[in-house]
Amino acid sequence: DQYIFVNDAVLESVTCGNTQVDSRNARIVFNRMSKPDTKTGQTGYEEQFTVLQQVTQRPDEVTHNIASQNNDKNRSTQFLPPNNHRVPLKNEHPDYINAVFINGYKEKKAFIIAESPMFNTARNFWKMIDDRNVTAIVMLCHENENDEEVCYQYWPSTSIALVIGEYNITLLNENTNNRYIERKFEVKNNNTGVKQSVTQFQITNWDSTGEVKNPQTILMIIEEMYRTQRKRGNTSIVVHCSDTVGRSAMFCAAATTINKCKTEGVIDVFQVLKSQRIQKPGSVQTVVSVQLYLAYEDRIMSDYSMIHASQFYDTDQNNDSINDALWCQSANTSTNIGVWYYPNGTEVPLFDGDFGDNSAPRPLFSKRFSGQIALARREGLSGYEGLYKCIIPDENGVNQTVVVGAYTDTGYNNNDGPDADPTMQFSLLSTSRLATPPVFSLSFNVSDGPPTTVSCSVNGTEIFTELFRVIVNGPGSVIRVTLINLTEAGNYQCNVSNDRVTNGPISSSSGANAVNSTSLLNISADVISVSDTPTGLTAERLSTGLAHVRLSWSTVSGAIGYEIFSKFSTLTPVSVGTTASTTINITSGLFRDTTYTFSVVSYGTAFIPSGAASVVLTISDPIVNDFMTSVATNSTITLTWSPPTAIVPTSYNIIRDCKRVCESSTTGNTDKSVSSPHTSTGIPPYSQCTFDLNGVYDAIAELTTGYLAETLSTAPTAPVDDIMFSSVESVSMTVSWDEVPCNGRNGPITGYYLTYTNITSNTSYTVNITGGDNRMYNLTGLIPYTNYTVSIIPYNYNMNGPARQEIELTGESIPGVISDLRHAKNPDAINIIWNPPTIPNGIITVYEIRYRESTSTGPYNITNTTNTYYGIFGLIPNTSYTIGVRAYTSIGPGDWTDREYTTGRISVLEMFFVTKLSSTAVRAEWNLIHRASHYTVYYESTSSSSRKKRQVETGMKVFPGGTTEGLIGGLDPNLNYLFSISISYTVNGIVYEGERTQPIPPADIPTSTSDAANGSSAIFIAIGAVVCILVLIVIIAIIVVVIVLKKRRSSKNIDIVSKNTSANKPEATVYYSTCKNNNNDAGYEEIGLERIEEATYSAVMKPKKPVIEEFPSNMTTEEGCQVLLKVKVKETSKPSFNWYHNGEPVTDDYAHELRGDGSLLLVSVEEKHEGTYRFVANNDAGTVSQQVVLTVAVEGARMSSNGTSAGKSGKNLIPVRQFGKFVANGHAKGKEEFKTQFTMLDSGESEHSATVGLSSSNKLLNRFANIVVYDDNRIILRPISGHKDCPHEYINACYVDGYSSDYQYIATQGPMSKTLVDFWCLVWQERPPVIVMVTN
Repeated sequence: DQYIFVNDAVLESVTCGNTQVDSRNARIVFNRMSKPDTKTGQTGYEEQFTVLQQVTQRPDEVTHNIASQNNDKNRSTQFLPPNNHRVPLKNEHPDYINAVFINGYKEKKAFIIAESPMFNTARNFWKMIDDRNVTAIVMLCHENENDEEVCYQYWPSTSIALVIGEYNITLLNENTNNRYIERKFEVKNNNTGVKQSVTQFQITNWDSTGEVKNPQTILMIIEEMYRTQRKRGNTSIVVHCSDTVGRSAMFCAAATTINKCKTEGVIDVFQVLKSQRIQKPGSVQTVVSVQLYLAYEDRIMSDYSMIHASQFYDTDQNNDSINDALWCQSANTSTNIGVWYYPNGTEVPLFDGDFGDNSAPRPLFSKRFSGQIALARREGLSGYEGLYKCIIPDENGVNQTVVVGAYTDTGYNNNDGPDADPTMQFSLLSTSRLATPPVFSLSFNVSDGPPTTVSCSVNGTEIFTELFRVIVNGPGSVIRVTLINLTEAGNYQCNVSNDRVTNGPISSSSGANAVNSTSLLNISADVISVSDTPTGLTAERLSTGLAHVRLSWSTVSGAIGYEIFSKFSTLTPVSVGTTASTTINITSGLFRDTTYTFSVVSYGTAFIPSGAASVVLTISDPIVNDFMTSVATNSTITLTWSPPTAIVPTSYNIIRDCKRVCESSTTGNTDKSVSSPHTSTGIPPYSQCTFDLNGVYDAIAELTTGYLAETLSTAPTAPVDDIMFSSVESVSMTVSWDEVPCNGRNGPITGYYLTYTNITSNTSYTVNITGGDNRMYNLTGLIPYTNYTVSIIPYNYNMNGPARQEIELTGESIPGVISDLRHAKNPDAINIIWNPPTIPNGIITVYEIRYRESTSTGPYNITNTTNTYYGIFGLIPNTSYTIGVRAYTSIGPGDWTDREYTTGRISVLEMFFVTKLSSTAVRAEWNLIHRASHYTVYYESTSSSSRKKRQVETGMKVFPGGTTEGLIGGLDPNLNYLFSISISYTVNGIVYEGERTQPIPPADIPTSTSDAANGSSAIFIAIGAVVCILVLIVIIAIIVVVIVLKKRRSSKNIDIVSKNTSANKPEATVYYSTCKNNNNDAGYEEIGLERIEEATYSAVMKPKKPVIEEFPSNMTTEEGCQVLLKVKVKETSKPSFNWYHNGEPVTDDYAHELRGDGSLLLVSVEEKHEGTYRFVANNDAGTVSQQVVLTVAVEGARMSSNGTSAGKSGKNLIPVRQFGKFVANGHAKGKEEFKTQFTMLDSGESEHSATVGLSSSNKLLNRFANIVVYDDNRIILRPISGHKDCPHEYINACYVDGYSSDYQYIATQGPMSKTLVDFWCLVWQERPPVIVMVTN
């Protein structure tokens, strides 16, 4: 704000100058400022207003987004309130109202300029009045202007309170003067109960053009307004008009200027408006609307003034450089506007040539300029005397008319004043004769001179009212004068005179002598009286209709007619019509069931309408109170009633809406022209019906509405809907069911019979479910996995309905035990078989078998099967086993059935034969034993055929199970052998062998078969040889494979495979290792290239030095700028970055920001930042560096201007002629530009120290701890010789340089009690001629 103030003060000096006027010289200055400039054609006021437009913001240049977001609450979007000066509604969201605060002469927020309320903003208007404790409202407009609403009537017209939102507004009294209306209201907030008194002043003689008919009215209102305000503690005064910037702004400016003039004796309208436009941009739009300027006399004339021919010309007669034509001027500065008319109504011809041109039309011509049109005279006015009319558009483009009476010198002198009609014409202006008070007008014609001034009185008392003058007869110059907005009865008299521009002789030759005031002519009218109020007013209802009324009253003497009004609730009374009779029938426009106030006023030809005679009548509908049911069955209802007492209808209608109790939709039926009693038929059982009884008049009247009756119940005719089963268990289930369909219910369902039957056993049980419509039951004690039939019968008070049944299967349970468990045994196996459980309780899904040795306490072996048999193998022969079996359903297992069974003994082979094949070999044969693991043949020598051998030779040979013969060779031919065989079973790796057979000798092969035996032996030998060769080959192959595998596993060589991915990357290495063995296949797994590269890249790659790809060049900048030294380093292996400024390391601090990519940001450049900046990047491979030179151009504080900078050097300084625009831009958009400029100013803290002011001994001498003078420019108090009153050498004061000299000012803090002596010591020491105090 301080920075902005400096800019505003400079702007004030260079553009505005001194606009203050001493009140004693006001008239002189006014005349001087009213003269147009010979070059520009503008008056001094117009030039000053142009400056005002330049130095203040336009309405579209301020930030008003809040107003823009609430366009439904704006009557117009042309002059929206700025965000920072608007009046917010308290405790509301949104809090918007189109209103702004305006400062007064000394008071902040002295006024609130508000937009005139609309229907949808009237409540917010009163909320603002309540929020701000407003005591006075100044209304400067009518409700309607130019056939358009400009203000919603937000106050009541009568003593009946008007309710708007939470506010009750009551009119306490209303005083109507000829110039304004004063209303006093009591405003009550219904939410808080708080009441306050508000006075409204409505000025009625200030139209939308801005022309004040009587300025004295404004002065009176200002005095009354301030008097009211002072009584309530100087709260804000609300002012409103049609557009917020015209009359409202002028009123506030006038009030402020008058206050300043009274206090200081000076007038400064320019400064008042300039200040006001900060809060309300666009305040006061024009200098003057339309006026007449007589240049020869240098005078602005009143409308309908009177001049003579020697007062206007087509040349400059008095040599003041201004053409002495008669000028019609407008605030509209457009060219080619305005028309002058002769007294006969024809246009005065336009002339485009120069003044004084002999070719110009005679005797008069008109000439247009920007915003004005001249009426120039070349010849005498003889034959052209009368009223000249100028029509010219104002600043809003609305045509305005000004009139001047122009006469010859003789005619002017001989004119004895205007002539007027002796009587006045009465005309009622009120829109209603019921208005209180009625407003009327009086009109009369004036001739022989323009009526400049009309002064009137009633009953001898002067009045002030609005005055309209209209030329009604051009050639005769007759003017119709109308006094409007009159309200008082009595004897009216008016004096008419015209305003002459000059007094004294007109010319020396004529000897005529004109005076400024003429003789006054009394215009008398008949006495305006008030008609008598009608008496004996009565109201009665007519039998012709429900809302037909007759009013009657007594005759009023002298009345020519009567006007009748009707009113209901708080609405405005409405005229029903007029009549000359004393009765009237009202057969339309009235509403039934409404209370009306009927009023009658009388009126005459010249009478003010009488007061109203009133009567209240409630037009209520006839009703029937005994409409009732006499008989009800299950399908009919009989109704009876008595006629209404008020008006008996011609017939009755019964409207029936019925629905079953259980339904939501209804079925309607209307029986017309019925009488009591009446039976309504065709109704379903158990239905609820609503009956309306209507009377037939000229309209239908509801005699009784909403009468309820029901038909009786019967037995249900439909079963329940779906039956549902839930929580179905093995021995229980929950049954629920949907209710009986509504159309088959026929009454309330009071219970159900539920029967459930075991289909298998045909056993049934029935349950009576009572207690209302309870539709759920839990069945227990059921048999698992059994079908049940469930049947449900609804009943209605023991009247049974049809049944519905469903079948449901109970759930499974654990099964019972199996039966008939049997077995078959082998030495190593037991086969078992069984029957399913006799009580399965569901579907058997599997059988579980367990077994273990009977003597064991360890865990059972568990297996399962879906069959009813199972073989248990791998058992120990001749061993006892415990074997159990149980069944499973989906629920779980049943109980075990356990048995003990013993495996069989290993038997002795029943068949065993040994046949001698040769002297050294035999063939053993035996019968096949199922599941035997192998057979063992034992042999033992018994004797020797050779006497040399006496030892016993024994041996055995094992043959696999599944064989039935085997060869035993290598026997000694000299020995005799006995052979035996045993059976063996292998269980869990343990061999269990049975008993051997009895030894037997081999049997000889029969002779006939010896050759065959020899052949067989040869075959066996051949086969053996082949087998040996094959085995040898397989062994050699295996040895080769194993050697190769071992060699590859122990290899230390690494295969290198090139991967062409980047020229800068080392070759990737692929390792092969790890033999695959998932499927017992010999092979190798290849490890992915990327995995190997990732794991070994850092070890394989040779690091490289960083490469600087981007680096700034030497640069020059200014103080306060932000500089980024942008660096880009090519990606290498993690380099580190460092910056050095003039050899010193740069670190992160308030002025530097080191970034991760190596860049350096200088946040705000200062002079000390100038120099060489060296950048260093290094890694394991080495270091690279580069440097840049930064030059700082010291320009002082910068000031932004369109993106450039300016400093003390004078660069980009603002020309004086552009400074107004510069400041306006700074204020725009919430003063953002000023804020930006201010942030660029150097605080100076980096260049100065303030240690003295902050020392412990001087701290208390500073008013503010954070505002201390710098050490290098502070003022040091010196001792005063001979005085000891100045104890300190420190004072919070410093020197400030001026424009052209140093130490031109001393800035110091406001003295405190402890520094008061120091302050005067400072004054004594420095000898300043002036002390400027800018605080309170």
